[in-house]
Amino acid sequence: MIFDCDGVMFDSRRSNINFYNHLLSHFGLPLLRDEQAAYIHMATADESVRYIFRGTPYLEQALTYRFQMDYTPLFRIWSRSRD
Repeated sequence: MIFDCDGVMFDSRRSNINFYNHLLSHFGLPLLRDEQAAYIHMATADESVRYIFRGTPYLEQALTYRFQMDYTPLFRIWSRSRD
């Protein structure tokens, strides 16, 4: 999968927030806080997952899940974020 990181096809910040909020929700955790959203927008996916899941029992599961999850529902969210 290729992600647009400069805002041409997607609002990259909003797309990142939606993606990581999906991960958090999958594990029943609260959505991103402002300081987490700022971090994940500038970090790699691996760094971001480690950051937002640190101190939880789900870190290893989240690292695996991000490669196995179905991105289809996120496409609808990303396409609406351009409107």
